[in-house]
Amino acid sequence: PAPLQTSHNHSADQHLCTYQCRQMVKADVLDALSKAEKQVEEYQTKLQTLKANFTESDAERKHFRDKFLYSEQELAAAKGREKMLQEQLLMEINNSQQRYTKELQSCHELE
Repeated sequence: PAPLQTSHNHSADQHLCTYQCRQMVKADVLDALSKAEKQVEEYQTKLQTLKANFTESDAERKHFRDKFLYSEQELAAAKGREKMLQEQLLMEINNSQQRYTKELQSCHELE
């Protein structure tokens, strides 16, 4: 009976060791799972922050793009007005020159 008792104790020790090993592995797995869940939460928070920053940056980009396009339109309009004014000034100079030439001719004819 003594050898049976030893093998029984050995068997019980094996079961105890197996149980303890399982518990340790279970604790390690639960710890790793907890850490992974926390990391997921951190990543989700970071992702939300990045999405908010992206949305804000995109809105700013659109705002500045609109301002740029408006400025381009303003510049084109100003160039158009400048060209019109230059043409008008050139016409006035030509008209004045023609009147001056006519006046000069009239003066020469009177002499």
